[in-house]
Amino acid sequence: ASENKEFARYWLHNNMVTIDGVKMGKSLGNSVTVKDIIKKYDPLAIRFFVLSSHYRSALDFSDAALDAAQKGFQKFQQGFIRLLTTKSDKMGNDNKFDKSVEEFKSKFTESMSDDFNTPRAIAAMFDFTKDLNSWLDASDNPHAASLEFAIKTMESTAGDVLGLVLQNYE
Repeated sequence: ASENKEFARYWLHNNMVTIDGVKMGKSLGNSVTVKDIIKKYDPLAIRFFVLSSHYRSALDFSDAALDAAQKGFQKFQQGFIRLLTTKSDKMGNDNKFDKSVEEFKSKFTESMSDDFNTPRAIAAMFDFTKDLNSWLDASDNPHAASLEFAIKTMESTAGDVLGLVLQNYE
């Protein structure tokens, strides 16, 4: 870490982690290391898995849960990549779609303001991804300003807040 960079402003300790319903513990012989997990799962999918449960709730760790998280994260990632790779030369905004972006941003902010309710923020993210895909399906040349608005909003919410957006999309 750079000496000039702030390490963290917030630190949240999550509730107990269980493995298939049994408390995880080194003494119980059922602990798993991050080093081992990232051999099988995308690190961002693991982050997505952790964020899918409220930090005050127990987190039940299993291959099935991580597989589901990996699929969910990939679905989100595919939508975001689609957004980033859509080209447009149509000037102006699509006011109806912009309203959908604003509603998402509002729901996301409200969720995070409610005791860091990341599961609800992720649900809002998925609802918006459905709206986004419907909008992109409806036009092969969507409004450029609305595309940019959606990209910036996803980068500032799913990216800056949840850390689920890679900086390098290539």
